Amino acid sequence: MLRSRRNTSLFAKTTSMISSPVMPGSGEYLMKLSLGTPSRLYWATLDTGSNLIWTTCRPCDSCSSQTSMFDPFQLSTYKSQSCSTSSCMEVPHHGCTINQLCGFRYSYGDKSFIEGILATETL
Repeated sequence: MLRSRRNTSLFAKTTSMISSPVMPGSGEYLMKLSLGTPSRLYWATLDTGSNLIWTTCRPCDSCSSQTSMFDPFQLSTYKSQSCSTSSCMEVPHHGCTINQLCGFRYSYGDKSFIEGILATETL
């Protein structure tokens, strides 16, 4: 299965406790998160091979059609990270996009991959 996302979110560090039930998926763990302002529920993938949580985002031409696809342009609190931020430097396999945003690509042992733009969002 090819896991490719155009955008992803790295959630900002927080001092408050956040909890959500976790459900097993097809070789992954899924959880529902309330994201953004205005707040809305989305499915997210817990990546056990990194410290990131993935969401399927618009626009995504290669993604299956979903009604709850995360649309960063509809939220006032979404912030793409520039490639010069410390958050970007901490992500393995990062690089600068043409717009100087933090792009990255993770490859997995089963030859699947995920790629996107690093961003922060309100939980």
